[in-house]
Amino acid sequence: MSKAVAAGPRLRLGRAAVHAALLLYTAIALGPILLILINAFKTRRAIFSDPLGLPGAKTFSLIGFDKVIAKSDFGLYFANSLTVTLASVALVLIGGLLTSTLLTLVFVPAMYTVFDDLEQLVLSLIRRRPQPKPKRPPVPRLVPAPATALDGD
Repeated sequence: MSKAVAAGPRLRLGRAAVHAALLLYTAIALGPILLILINAFKTRRAIFSDPLGLPGAKTFSLIGFDKVIAKSDFGLYFANSLTVTLASVALVLIGGLLTSTLLTLVFVPAMYTVFDDLEQLVLSLIRRRPQPKPKRPPVPRLVPAPATALDGD
């Protein structure tokens, strides 16, 4: 019982360490994405003068979004990306469906048959092996006793 009580704080400390490591990794992974999102709402001068700062009243700007929409055919690019994504997902789903059906209906039963046949072969080989016969002690031969006068007539 004392081991269970002593393991409790260690277990909680281990879980806390795991959570701390996961939170640190999350911050490292999401940090650059957050920085891009923050800098998307700042002027170019503000990005280079204070890249880690939040946009303020003087530095807030939507000029980047305006340039993207005005100078490029954003709708076409978005539709193109959407088409490629949907086609890829459809092909992966259809391929996965076909593969899983093939594995379930053909491969798995075939493997069961192969292993069942292999089991029968091994068992038949084990049963066929000649077993050494136990040696019996020699049976004493009965020799008829010589006839005596008391046997009859």
